[in-house]
Amino acid sequence: TDQVNNDYQILWLDNIFDIQKGVILEGTIKAQTFTSEHKDHNAGLVLDEGNSKSMAIQLGIGIPEQRETHIGRLNIKPDGKFEFVSEDVTGNNCATGRGIDEGEEHTFRLLARLGGFELYIDDLLMQTYVYKPVEGKIGLLARNTKVVFNDIKAWNMSL
Repeated sequence: TDQVNNDYQILWLDNIFDIQKGVILEGTIKAQTFTSEHKDHNAGLVLDEGNSKSMAIQLGIGIPEQRETHIGRLNIKPDGKFEFVSEDVTGNNCATGRGIDEGEEHTFRLLARLGGFELYIDDLLMQTYVYKPVEGKIGLLARNTKVVFNDIKAWNMSL
């Protein structure tokens, strides 16, 4: 299913993953911003939390010194528009990655289990965070950006 509003576009994957067992989702991501008139250009992933709420990983796009990655709640308001509330940011003075380079292909790997996830970009830790899964619904996110996801693969964790 495809969901579009405000500056966001989300493509929900058809699979519903078993978050109790855990899932690994990986592939490549390449983002190109549309225009400089929008200040927020992001690409990333969305983890559904039910009741019109999701945990969004919004990767910053551009040169490393000027980008930030925000983790937070992406809520659907009563008027149907998305509202993002940042809870954590990775940027300057952080030891982890900060996002992705514009126009370059990067690999990503998401590990999600129970109420937590880890995201790796080019095999480097981007973020570890908690969320409140209802079921294992995962989406691909674009905000004011053309994003190409390729070679998407997913499988259950084996513990």
